[in-house]
Amino acid sequence: MEKIKSWYYKFLGKLLLDYSHKKLIKLNNNDPLFHKFVTNFKGKINIRTEGNEINRFLIFDGKGNIKYANKKANEPDASLIFNSIKDLYKFFRNYGDVYEGMLENRFKIRGNSNILFKYQFLTNYFNPKKDKIKLSYQSFNNI
Repeated sequence: MEKIKSWYYKFLGKLLLDYSHKKLIKLNNNDPLFHKFVTNFKGKINIRTEGNEINRFLIFDGKGNIKYANKKANEPDASLIFNSIKDLYKFFRNYGDVYEGMLENRFKIRGNSNILFKYQFLTNYFNPKKDKIKLSYQSFNNI
């Protein structure tokens, strides 16, 4: 049963990670305001698990382009190293909140944490947390 759970978390972790980053790239191509934020952002972010079951990286080149690949980055500016595949899955299931993940000890941060917080801002731009969605929905109903 434990093998099935680990396979399940690995599959869903990869799926959520790949989907969210492909969505980030698509938004960069279609949303001028988002593209403006990405234009001034330069950094290389490595996202992986402790046992190297999952390795991904994003490169923001400072010219408005985002590159995404399924391997470990050479000399990343910042790294999110998850303790397990289950922690990676839970992190992305909870909308990728860096602060929440840090408080729950789901990952380690290596390198420049400022780049990770900029990355979180970009991911929150297209994928706001549930409480923000509920709050805005409630405010529209009260009008």
